[in-house]
Amino acid sequence: MTVRVKEILQSLNAAAPFSLAEAWDNVGLLVGNPEQEVTAVLAGLDPTNSLVDEALKKGANTIITHHPVIFKPLSAINTAEPSGRLLEKALANRIAIIGCHTNFDSASQGVSDYLALQLGLTNLAPLVPSPDSNRTDTGLGRLGTYPSPLTSAEFLARVLNSLNLPCVQTAGILPDRISTVAVCGGSGSELAAIALERGAEMYLSAEI
Repeated sequence: MTVRVKEILQSLNAAAPFSLAEAWDNVGLLVGNPEQEVTAVLAGLDPTNSLVDEALKKGANTIITHHPVIFKPLSAINTAEPSGRLLEKALANRIAIIGCHTNFDSASQGVSDYLALQLGLTNLAPLVPSPDSNRTDTGLGRLGTYPSPLTSAEFLARVLNSLNLPCVQTAGILPDRISTVAVCGGSGSELAAIALERGAEMYLSAEI
C-alpha cells in the first residue's frame, strides 16, 4: 500500500487539527513534498541534525517533530550553521519534516491530557479552551482534580515517580492540601495566573 506525505498530514490533522495551533506557531508540512511516497516515519521532540541522520540510517524519509524546524520566517539559509545544514541535508535527501506543536498541545488526548492522566487527575478540562473550536475538550493546558486531596509531599512524590524525574523545581509556598491541579505540557508561563483564577492549588509546567 502506497502512503504519501499528504495522507500522513491528513491523519495528523484528524488527531490534532492544525487549526488548533496558536497564531504565532508554525505547524504542518514545513519541508518536503506532500505527494512524496513515505518509506518510514521517525518521530522526535526537536528537529536536529542527529535526528535527520537517524532518519537516513533507518531509511525514514518523513520526520514528525513537536517543535517546528522553521519557527520564524527565514532571512537566509547558511549551510555552515547547524540550522542551515539541517535544511540542506533534509532537502538533498528528500526528507519531509512535519511539525505538530501547539495543535498537539491543545488537542483532545494530546500532550497536556497525557501529562494530567499520568498524575492521576480526573475531571479534566482545558485550562484555556480553544476559541475556534466547538469542542469542549480542546485547548491549552488542563485542569483536573483528585478524588481525595493529596499533601504537597504526596503530590511531589507522584510527579517524580510518574515522570521518572530525579528532582523538580518549585516556586512559592506549597499548600497543605492539593485537590485541584493545572498542568501544561509546554511552557505556558502566562497560564499560571489563569490556573490560580480557576482554583488550582498547584500549576505544573514543562518549562518556564
